[in-house]
Amino acid sequence: MSDHVLHLGERFADRYVPEPNTGCWLWLGAEDSVGYGTFVLNGKQLRCHRASWIVHHGPIPPGLFVCHRCDNRACVNPAHLFLGKAIDNIRDMWAKGRASMPPRKRVTYSAHVVESVRLRIAAGETATKVAADVGMSLSWACMIGNGLARPGDV
Repeated sequence: MSDHVLHLGERFADRYVPEPNTGCWLWLGAEDSVGYGTFVLNGKQLRCHRASWIVHHGPIPPGLFVCHRCDNRACVNPAHLFLGKAIDNIRDMWAKGRASMPPRKRVTYSAHVVESVRLRIAAGETATKVAADVGMSLSWACMIGNGLARPGDV
């Protein structure tokens, strides 16, 4: 291990303290406006959990997040961190009850269904009845009926 990496690890280790009850390593350094610790690495300010990942595991692949298993923003214990895509981080929030809304399933309707909805509404059926028959939201049926949504949109 190079002297640079050892020095970096020592600098990082001076800024956290292990919490014996949870196993979290609590950041003692600066924090950003939303409560994540910050650390300067190679002249760039990072959130401390990302810096911890780099110090202990190496570079973070592009497009990946460093997520907390423990949900403690101040924790920098590499055993409490995992890599994931944005959707993995969101699913983790939902699974732990930290998100206000569950994921919405995107429904796609065929061009035939969209055209049928458009024609039925144009013929005078209510958007409420057509939406219920097709199993789509009233807002989508209204948008289709008003020509504001096309098959690729729905």
